[in-house]
Amino acid sequence: PPRSTLFPYTTLFRSIDALVEVLADFYSRADGGPEIAAFGTAAAVGINVLENFEQTRGFIGQGTLNQQQFDGIAGYARRFLAREPLFQERIEGGYIRDCHGDLYSANICLADKVYIYDCIEFNQRFRYCDVASDVAFLAMDLDFYGLDRLSSRFIDQFSRTTNDSGLGAMLNFYKCYRAYVRGKIGLFTAGDPAVEPSLKAACLGNAAKYFRLAERYASE
Repeated sequence: PPRSTLFPYTTLFRSIDALVEVLADFYSRADGGPEIAAFGTAAAVGINVLENFEQTRGFIGQGTLNQQQFDGIAGYARRFLAREPLFQERIEGGYIRDCHGDLYSANICLADKVYIYDCIEFNQRFRYCDVASDVAFLAMDLDFYGLDRLSSRFIDQFSRTTNDSGLGAMLNFYKCYRAYVRGKIGLFTAGDPAVEPSLKAACLGNAAKYFRLAERYASE
């Protein structure tokens, strides 16, 4: 391809690499004691994941989430959660940490250096998690915006920098979870009577896109 089409990605790759360095350092120093590690069991993760299906069941068939999507995503999540030894391996590997909890592009600023802010300080259940869940959120967010190359670069660099060879096995599960949560938030926001019609339409459109993305992860 022409040089002009390569330059933007070269610049963005450098930003991704800088972000990885910041995150790798952050997770290496983050607390990961026994209390936090307990949030990494399949049962504990299941509380966060499965509640989303109960909270969205009433929206099925209203034009944003159909029954086939709901059943497919929920079935995938339950099958993955049944793989308890996989979650135990992550615990034993020390990958359950006091994480950011809301790591997506809206909470990252690339300026003179990388700034990451607005972590979930108010809820341990959403912040104490597998590092894979944290980084999957940003990878999913990049996928959502059609930036698959940046998403792949981010995960590849993060895996190499942190020597996390087991990250790939967890990635689609947590991407699916994060996409579904964003879809749920879109539904809830659109359902607020105080929300303007234009914002409601945008929220519903994005929610539908998030559910399609979650369905994609569940079928890969």
